Amino acid sequence: MDCLASIVGIIETPTVDLPNITSSDSGFWLEDTSTGRIPVKAAFYNDTTRINGIISDAVREALKEVRMSAEERLLKLYTNVNSTIGFARDWTSYLPDTTDFYYIWLDPKDIKGSILRLKNIAIHTINGLHDGNVYVYKGDTILYDDPITDFEDLTIDLDDTVFIAYQGDQPRDFKYNACCGKRATCTSYVDVGSGTVDALANLPINRDELPESVYCNGIELECTFDCDPFSFLCGYDFVRSNFGQVFAKLVQQIARKNIAYWLLTNNKITAYAVCKEEDIRDILTYLIDDITTMVTWLPENYDHSDCYSCNGIAKDSILI
Repeated sequence: MDCLASIVGIIETPTVDLPNITSSDSGFWLEDTSTGRIPVKAAFYNDTTRINGIISDAVREALKEVRMSAEERLLKLYTNVNSTIGFARDWTSYLPDTTDFYYIWLDPKDIKGSILRLKNIAIHTINGLHDGNVYVYKGDTILYDDPITDFEDLTIDLDDTVFIAYQGDQPRDFKYNACCGKRATCTSYVDVGSGTVDALANLPINRDELPESVYCNGIELECTFDCDPFSFLCGYDFVRSNFGQVFAKLVQQIARKNIAYWLLTNNKITAYAVCKEEDIRDILTYLIDDITTMVTWLPENYDHSDCYSCNGIAKDSILI
């Protein structure tokens, strides 16, 4: 998650020897005086090939560990759903020709943490597949405005109505809820409808203005719906929140742990470390225990999305 790149900083006060610093959204720094700090020489932090990925690697590892721990301790309420919206083969005729924009709308159900991965857009018209521009909006924010042939995967937080629109030839007339035993697989996450509009600025971003329709305006979507329990971390308060402080501390300690492993396995202790190998190993033992404690605590104090439900576990306190 790129939004967490500054969750922990490298060093708070810049010096001539340590110019490589970042901001810290949590107030934690690798080079602060908290327990678990790996005492290294200035040369280590001046080695950009070593430090550029320290925090991002630690964030990825923290998310993986907390996610695995949560899956063990909590009930997953919303599962991954692969869906094709629009049964393009079940078309009957073509819609009337217009210079307006045709669009389909996906209005999210009230599920905190729900996400949409839009994998492919196909627009079926009287002259074949549309190859002009396609427009993807979330609310009044444009997410994509380029030729449909250049479209790639797009992951969208489902916290507002999503519109997929185009202007061009008459579309095939088919529905998103087809007949003959077929069923829509997206309805646990979104409501679907369609309409036309004379200008994209006039898309009905207010929910009570969305036109009701079971038709797709020729637009067929291949997508995946899921619930991301940690998407809330983007823009989260890592200073005033206990959960945020513990997660940031976890990232800090994992980064330190990774530094310790690197020093030990690459035999760089003499070049970079201030202390002896046995001291590094003692610090590493502490870090592993501290990380385990936080990875256990975080799921037990999780209440930030609808993705999980408590499974009768007891909450506990933690000292950071």
